[in-house]
Amino acid sequence: MWQDIVTTKYLQGLSIASVTVRIGDSTCWKDLMKVKQLYLSGRYCEIGSGERYFIWVKRFLPGLKTTFVEGLGAVCWAIWKTRNAVCFEKKVVHHPTSVVFILCSFLRYWAELQKNPALRQGMTDGAAGLLHATIQLRWRHQATRQAAEEPRLLMGA
Repeated sequence: MWQDIVTTKYLQGLSIASVTVRIGDSTCWKDLMKVKQLYLSGRYCEIGSGERYFIWVKRFLPGLKTTFVEGLGAVCWAIWKTRNAVCFEKKVVHHPTSVVFILCSFLRYWAELQKNPALRQGMTDGAAGLLHATIQLRWRHQATRQAAEEPRLLMGA
């Protein structure tokens, strides 16, 4: 919905690169236009073999290149399976964390297929940590939403 509003009101069939600030634009849109060049200069991304991006993996996850690839595969597969369920089975995703739950199940399953015990344990621990963080995030979101709705419920709205 947000994308439709921005496209209709501000882009009007133009690309983001050719849009300029106009009189009457919202403060938020004007601020976005101030950082447009930064966005445009950084949006080109050529992955190639992927070796460039493993610099980050080596830095923050030393020795876990295989785990990183497995994790990325789980992310892509979870998104793909969720997309298929929504498009073809008419299922509804009520919260984005549902995708993460699917991702964690793939990681746990794939961990059991690993021959290297250290890799198996790393994947299992990673899936458990991600699952725990996701449950906490979802619980906080639901508690916040419920707290926001309570005054309306108390007032009989």
